[in-house]
Amino acid sequence: MEPHPVEYKTERSEQTRSRVTKNAILEAAVVEFANLGFDGATTRGIAARAYVNPALIAHHFGSKDALWKAVAEYLMGMAADRLRRRRAALDGVDQHSVLRLLLREFVLLSADLPNLNRFMVQANAGSPERMHWLADRFLQPGGAMMADVIVEAQQAGLLPQGDPLHIRFLFLSAAASIFTFAAEFEELTGTNPHDAEVLDRHIDLVLNIFQSKSM
Repeated sequence: MEPHPVEYKTERSEQTRSRVTKNAILEAAVVEFANLGFDGATTRGIAARAYVNPALIAHHFGSKDALWKAVAEYLMGMAADRLRRRRAALDGVDQHSVLRLLLREFVLLSADLPNLNRFMVQANAGSPERMHWLADRFLQPGGAMMADVIVEAQQAGLLPQGDPLHIRFLFLSAAASIFTFAAEFEELTGTNPHDAEVLDRHIDLVLNIFQSKSM
């Protein structure tokens, strides 16, 4: 028996509302965990930011720990998907240009996802168990992928020689710092790091600093 059109429409509407609510909780949790860390963030604070009843967090995610992991999945997934798409789009481009554009993409990611960097700062100061989970699920696979790019960039003279994972930390710190500490940067320089001109200058500075060290 086919569902009645009204029943079908109601079901679809409920699914849509549920999805919207879940996304609102997730987006609010990104900000709360990035700014306050796991211990500082509360489900009540997350619910208030999302404008939802706190009981809906338990309904959609089960627990604060599960919500934190969902935030990690969300942020890491966005970053990984973007880098994969960018690399695929460069198929057929010469290696030197591919590597430079990928390094540029890492900088743009830091600009577009500052809460990812802040989330990781908080995670590093938090529970070792959660950091182990992050490392096993995301950081080791992602670090291996980036290490491959770094080795290729070192061979092409775009990055200095040295341990690829160490270079990764140096590069990511240089790329992300003005966005992670955007308020401080703006206070001291009088410029917004997300302004197009400042962003382009930052990308060139980061790439040129590392390239000059490799000569």
